[in-house]
Amino acid sequence: MYDFDEDLPCSSPLLGDEFINTPTKVLRALDNNYNGQPILPYDNNIISYLRCKMGKKIEGILVDLNSNQPAMQISAVIRLYTSMQNKYGPANLTKLSKWLTAASKPLIESYHNLRLQKALEKEILKLSKSGKIADIHNLLEDETLKKEDTDNYKKAIKDVKTLIIEKHKILTNKDKLNDDTKDIAIRFAALIAILTMIISFIFNLIHWVIL
Repeated sequence: MYDFDEDLPCSSPLLGDEFINTPTKVLRALDNNYNGQPILPYDNNIISYLRCKMGKKIEGILVDLNSNQPAMQISAVIRLYTSMQNKYGPANLTKLSKWLTAASKPLIESYHNLRLQKALEKEILKLSKSGKIADIHNLLEDETLKKEDTDNYKKAIKDVKTLIIEKHKILTNKDKLNDDTKDIAIRFAALIAILTMIISFIFNLIHWVIL
């Protein structure tokens, strides 16, 4: 539809009654029309319109949006809006940043560490007040943080597998373990008996000497 008529404004209901006939107006309209609604900050109309106006520049974004993975989808939108704000402005998009923050839960939950998730939730709320979408993007797409989280997760999985293997070995060698336990118990009992006899002998000897 937008390809056939270049003058056709974006008809997304997310943009309210504003007349949006250039990509530069999209982000401002989203910012103006956010009222806390629990919906995603984009729809097919907006993406189709931007694809028509921005061309192949957002091909990679479309691939991620078609992945049917919520974390990848919101990540793609944040990257797209970051690029657009950096290029077109405006410099301050406080409401839209808050909107993206509310929608970024799947992306935050893509991290494995629960404490890290909580930390990201707190930090992203602070950053959203700046109105710069790039701040949100830089926090959630930190490659060093992602690598550390992934490495720690893999290590934890490896440790768990090792413990499971050790548990299996113990259960497999249960009979042998029982025999070893019995042997140790017998030896311990014999040692206690001998010590008791020695103590009793010494006690009787001292008692005999004193008398």
